[in-house]
Amino acid sequence: MKVFRINSKSLIGNLLTVSFFDIISKFFTVITTILLIRFLSKEDYSNFILFQSIALFLAGCFSNGLNSAYVRYSSEYYSRFKEVDVKLYALNIKIFSFIFLVLFLIFLMSNSIIIQENSRILLVSFAIFYGFSFSLFNLGMRHLQSIENFKMSGVINNVNNLIILIFVILLFYLKMFSFISIAFLYVFINIVLAIYLNYINCKNKSFSSIVKKTSFKIYLSESYWLIMYSFFLAIIGQIDIFLISHYLSDNELAEYGVGLRYYSLLLTLLPSILSVLRVRTSKVDMIDNISNQRVFTINWIKKSTPIVIIIIALGMIIAKFILPILNGPLYEDSIPVFQILCIGVGISYIFAPNVSVLMSLRKYKLMSLIGFLAVVISILGNLLFIKYFGILGAACVTVIANAIINVTSTILVLFYTKK
Repeated sequence: MKVFRINSKSLIGNLLTVSFFDIISKFFTVITTILLIRFLSKEDYSNFILFQSIALFLAGCFSNGLNSAYVRYSSEYYSRFKEVDVKLYALNIKIFSFIFLVLFLIFLMSNSIIIQENSRILLVSFAIFYGFSFSLFNLGMRHLQSIENFKMSGVINNVNNLIILIFVILLFYLKMFSFISIAFLYVFINIVLAIYLNYINCKNKSFSSIVKKTSFKIYLSESYWLIMYSFFLAIIGQIDIFLISHYLSDNELAEYGVGLRYYSLLLTLLPSILSVLRVRTSKVDMIDNISNQRVFTINWIKKSTPIVIIIIALGMIIAKFILPILNGPLYEDSIPVFQILCIGVGISYIFAPNVSVLMSLRKYKLMSLIGFLAVVISILGNLLFIKYFGILGAACVTVIANAIINVTSTILVLFYTKK
């Protein structure tokens, strides 16, 4: 019997590939982030944070679950038969288009009741379109990853971030640097790249022309719980922003948004690592042999923990020296927010990859229950902590909620794979 090793050449090769492209991509993202932080007004930057939060929340609620189910199903199917169901891929595109069209129509009919300010109406409109384009873009990227074409997905992601950076610089040069112009830029570029990405994927000769009914039923049954899980993750990921925007000032939202932005940059490699592991743990040798899943989980924790602790500790120490240089004289209160969130970064790198293993065990219902528990803690915690501790309280709750998901998932993997 073939023994699974965490240092297998294919796994390490894929991790190195995505890490290489991610480092380049985040170089562009860092420059873009610094430009937005330094040259947008605090009001415009708080609007930008809210715009992204609404878009990511909608994508998390209505598309991330289907995308996760698709890549898990497609990776296993591709590893067995070396082809992907094109009709299933196209079906997801139709579902996303229908959902976001309905959302936009509902918003148009009810915006005068829900929102009083015209600026907020425009913000939410942009967010809906960005959520739609982001969903389509992610679907295309997930397909490339499911067939282990990590180089192509890396190139397209870099092109996306490079084009955004170029146009942000151009807008600054033309003195058109505002929330409206930046939001339009993000929506337009994502839509164009999403159309191109899905076009080249649908032209791929590796697609099968028939969706097998049995496989399709499995896909739908798995999608239900993964949609619920993604819905809970979306709430956890954005509830802090929504509550801060409601209870605190635009200034505090901007301060929190800056700390959160650098927190996201520290998590640079995690989405790509999860993409590789989501594909790897969906392959036949992992699905059909739970001992391999246990070995992977233990080895990952052992190998990642010392490195992560050292890097995160250094990040927390140097933050108070580096961030004032990057941010300029503004956003001093974002530094302690970032330092708290650094703890969450460490926990995520050590434990989050094991969520992919739990997914390979097909414990989708259990994942949803964990997500629900984390949502309850996140909502109650933010309501209480924001009231008494402001944005620092929100940062603490974010760390706790994500730790519940990641650590609990790891414990369950070890439980279900024990001999």
